[in-house]
Amino acid sequence: MLQKFRNACVWIVILESLAGFVCFTRWANSKPVSPLVQAVRRHESGGNEQAIGDKKLKQKAYTSLQIRQPALDDVNKFFAKEIKKNFGREKFTVEYLKQNRAALDWCFEKYTSRYATRKRLGRSPTDEDRARIWNGGPDGYKKASTTKYWKEGVRPYLLAQT
Repeated sequence: MLQKFRNACVWIVILESLAGFVCFTRWANSKPVSPLVQAVRRHESGGNEQAIGDKKLKQKAYTSLQIRQPALDDVNKFFAKEIKKNFGREKFTVEYLKQNRAALDWCFEKYTSRYATRKRLGRSPTDEDRARIWNGGPDGYKKASTTKYWKEGVRPYLLAQT
């Protein structure tokens, strides 16, 4: 009886893994990576998925996009149903994002689209707004500290793509 139970548990794990993979693959294949995400990735880490930044700070930055835990917490909180539907997971972790670039890109898109809205900004959001929000948090678009990030960091990579 115990052996049948173990076998059933193994099959459940396999099926859950496949379902998550199918959901992830469906989302990953449905949308190309935006030029802005590519530019941010090049500026932040040169594409290194294992990158760890700001080691001196309590909230370090991880992956090729240098995501911090507060941003990841926002994505997990506000997009939980979509994470489950598209990726078959309850939430994202840094370790998961290190191995799943499409999920990481999805986090960037969702986080910046949540805060870079016409209603919040009083105008149509731009790539600059989105990049500065990624760097400086929800109000990053109006922080002086994110201006250099955009002008000297992300913008040159974005212009090089065109």
